[in-house]
Amino acid sequence: MKMMKLNHCLMMVGLTVFCASCSHDTMEYQTYNVTDQERVDYAEKQLGVKIDPKQDWVLTRQASVNITADAEMEDIAQVMILDRNVYDGVAEILAAGDIANGGTAKLSFQAPISQKVLYAACVTKDNKFLARPFLADTDTEISFKAMDEAEEEEASESRATRGWSDDAIAKDEFKDCRDQIDLPGLQAEVHAFLPAKTDNKDKVLALDNHSMKVKTSLWGGFAQISARYIYGNSDSAGTKFGYRHYPGSSRSSYQTFMVNNPIDPSKGFDYKDPNYKLPFAMLYFKHDDGVVNSRASDGTVYDFFAMKGNTDLSDDLTRVCIFKVNGHRYMAIESGDDWDFNDMVFYFPSPTLIDIPDANVQPAPPVAAVWTYAFEDKDFGDYDMNDCLVRARENPNDDSKIDITLVAVGAKRNLYLLFAANNKDVFGKELHEALGVPAATLVNTGRGETVPTVTVTLPKPAGFNFQTNSFRLKVAIDYDPVYGPGFYYYDIAGQGQDPHGIVIPGNWSWPTETTSIVAAYPMFSKWATDASDTTAWEWYKHPIADRVFFVK
Repeated sequence: MKMMKLNHCLMMVGLTVFCASCSHDTMEYQTYNVTDQERVDYAEKQLGVKIDPKQDWVLTRQASVNITADAEMEDIAQVMILDRNVYDGVAEILAAGDIANGGTAKLSFQAPISQKVLYAACVTKDNKFLARPFLADTDTEISFKAMDEAEEEEASESRATRGWSDDAIAKDEFKDCRDQIDLPGLQAEVHAFLPAKTDNKDKVLALDNHSMKVKTSLWGGFAQISARYIYGNSDSAGTKFGYRHYPGSSRSSYQTFMVNNPIDPSKGFDYKDPNYKLPFAMLYFKHDDGVVNSRASDGTVYDFFAMKGNTDLSDDLTRVCIFKVNGHRYMAIESGDDWDFNDMVFYFPSPTLIDIPDANVQPAPPVAAVWTYAFEDKDFGDYDMNDCLVRARENPNDDSKIDITLVAVGAKRNLYLLFAANNKDVFGKELHEALGVPAATLVNTGRGETVPTVTVTLPKPAGFNFQTNSFRLKVAIDYDPVYGPGFYYYDIAGQGQDPHGIVIPGNWSWPTETTSIVAAYPMFSKWATDASDTTAWEWYKHPIADRVFFVK
């Protein structure tokens, strides 16, 4: 265990090591030097779990990527790693670096192990953001041009006259489209802009970006589009999608270039599997002004549309929306009645498309990532993990400094917070005193006092790391008849130890006083029992509401 006891070991009469009835709030301490295994045995009894010997209590990964600032933006000043899409609420900055247009920066970062898709961003001097997704576990080189410069496949032509034909797309038109497509990232990006199972009609129809121009090809005035299917939530395997043109007065005669729903959305797939073929269709049509989803000067209509079986879903509301987010062009189809526009989604990688405006939605500015530190203050406690609660983040104006916020103290002992890297005191005083309450007062745990948090900004110590080399809890020994007062120290828990100190990504809600962490967060048991259980990696996002406490 990363714990040191200085000066002496206490001797105390009338208290046994495994006394499960020990009061969490007493001023007493244990009887002798305690081993790691004894602490684990006690924790397992308290928590009702068998702790995985391989459990290291780490919820983050460390990685690094090279980011090239080649986005089509003027005056790029920074590149960043973000935890989410800039359209999906407030993104947190995991790493940042200064850079000029065209430069490359290596950014090292820590991110929650549960998040496979992260976002790299270019930021201009006037704080405009352009972000693109990447896979945290595999991608090491990030460019903002890769998606829009995907290689063009040869155009092919398919026609179905007067209705649908299952033979309308020949087998040889289903190509291997894994090149330069970050499929999970694109899916996450569209889901962020168009959340699933949410009525997105007002957002989509307000864009007014349903038409798209295509550069005329070299083949006799024909225009072409590469539309790559990336996923779909259609509730019908018979949902079909196509492109058609017809005289404005009638839909009875038209040519259709169609794609059936080629992927079962209920089944997962690995887009990097070399045996996996992601289908797409090349639309190839004669169209003088090169505008799709529009009416030509002669009254002919050129549009994308959707059908279920033989039923044309065209109606007064737009069923097919073309839009651009983060510089990436998408087409979203609504085939049902929930209007989430996620029933079929296509991505346009082709540089032959003439740009349309980005969706007129202003993303919220990202903020520095926050980490929460939760400590127990003694060897045999109740594991409510609120004896010392601290939040930390890089200072937004100076990344050489750290903002550290004391949030809660659920212990009666005198406590001090130190930097693990150099043992320097963080708040310069005992933690109850730092919060302005009398000694031995419980603070911000649902019992005792509720007071405002306290924040200090300090230089980042050499070697500081938010996960592995962050903070140490210094605890005053209450009484020794021979030697007088002394201290013992807790670091963040290591592999095979009890969870006496853990780091949680984000602004975490902690258990109320004397509420075990497994009672407040039931999924914690799964994680403690099996460190490799990916379904439990986000246990800290699933509390029982009346068993946790939170203050800003």
